[in-house]
Amino acid sequence: MDDDWESDFEDDFEGDADFDDEWETETRECPHCGADVYEDAVACPVCGEYITSSTHPFTDRPRWWVLLGTLGVIATILCLTLFS
Repeated sequence: MDDDWESDFEDDFEGDADFDDEWETETRECPHCGADVYEDAVACPVCGEYITSSTHPFTDRPRWWVLLGTLGVIATILCLTLFS
C-alpha cells in the first residue's frame, strides 16, 4: 500500500478543468485590513473582524450626500402638498 495518498489524489485530478472549476472559490477584500478572504467567510482570518455584506444603500455615501437627499425629498413633498 502506498503511504503517499495525497500525491495519488492530486495526480488523479491534476489538469481536470471541471474539477478545478468546481472547487475554485471566489475571494474578496476584507473591509477592515484589506486581506483576501474567501467569499463565504464570516470573519477575516488575518484581522479577526467579522465581514458583513452591507445591503444598506446609504452606508457608502458621505453624510452630506444623505442629508442633501433627505432635504430634497422633504422639499418635494412640501411642494406637492402646498401647490396641489
